[in-house]
Amino acid sequence: MNSTVDHYTYYRTTGQLSDNLFSGFVVRWIISCFGILLNSFLIYATIITRQVDLFPNSLHSVCNKLLAFDSAATILYQLGTFVGAFLMLTGIYFVPLPICCHFLQSLPLVGIYCSLITVLFLAIERILMIVFPIWYQYRKIRKIFLLLFFTCTAFSLLILQSVYRWVQDETRITMVVCSNQDCLQGLAGTLHYQLTVALNGLSIVCYALLWLFLKVKNKLETNTARKVFKSILAVMLANLFGQTLSGTVRILLSVLSVSPAQQSIVLMCMGHFTILIQAHNAPILYIFSEEYRRAFNQIFARFFGCETRTVDSHNIRITCVQNRNRLVPMNLR
Repeated sequence: MNSTVDHYTYYRTTGQLSDNLFSGFVVRWIISCFGILLNSFLIYATIITRQVDLFPNSLHSVCNKLLAFDSAATILYQLGTFVGAFLMLTGIYFVPLPICCHFLQSLPLVGIYCSLITVLFLAIERILMIVFPIWYQYRKIRKIFLLLFFTCTAFSLLILQSVYRWVQDETRITMVVCSNQDCLQGLAGTLHYQLTVALNGLSIVCYALLWLFLKVKNKLETNTARKVFKSILAVMLANLFGQTLSGTVRILLSVLSVSPAQQSIVLMCMGHFTILIQAHNAPILYIFSEEYRRAFNQIFARFFGCETRTVDSHNIRITCVQNRNRLVPMNLR
């Protein structure tokens, strides 16, 4: 039984909305706003650091652009929570299933697959960059992103077609709260889970091959190679965990014959966690990547009117003195 049907039946019977449904969608929207803010900052950092005279640590490689594209795709996915929050806060609550899946959740569904495919492209790009460096440096970036665009388009059309077909065949569900999970059910949900596992599985294989190559060639011993590998791997693992979590939990709940009410609560909590994980790119890169940490520190320093100074090859010191009117840079010895 679908949890949306239960909520709609309860609403039709009592005239009231389930408390956990209202609070769940609003909390999910708040988490998404936080995630959109972080992902937008990563995109902004990638764009603004192209001004090499202002930011010596520019993020203009193919890898950096792919990470920014992944953040943009994730923002599309996170925008899907705005639909449910809007319905809750305006008192509309439920909309017809075709309107939800054909219009309101189409872009968020596209965002899911753009993110999945971009993570796979990141893994392939790292292999080409490290295993075939001489050949790769002569490749045109435009061709890489054209291939990424066409691949994202193909997979998005595939899942949207399966969703539209499921909606046409579905007669039991008429009104939904309108989350992307309402559209990823039946054969569409099965296809989505299989594609998610397959794409993430290919990414894992690519990183395993890359690790093996670096280990054999003793290139993983260098500090730079190790940190680059670690930062991109951390992003990929976080994506893998977040994108397969809800589907795996849904399968386990159906196997364990958990009641629909309990399923609704558990899946709502898992949805919060999944949305939170989608904000991971900027924090993970700040922790694991020196390149991004330096760029972020410089951006924060410029924003707050501070001075940045390189102390050594690994650290940037930021110093400000605050007076009544503004922040004044203070030089360090």
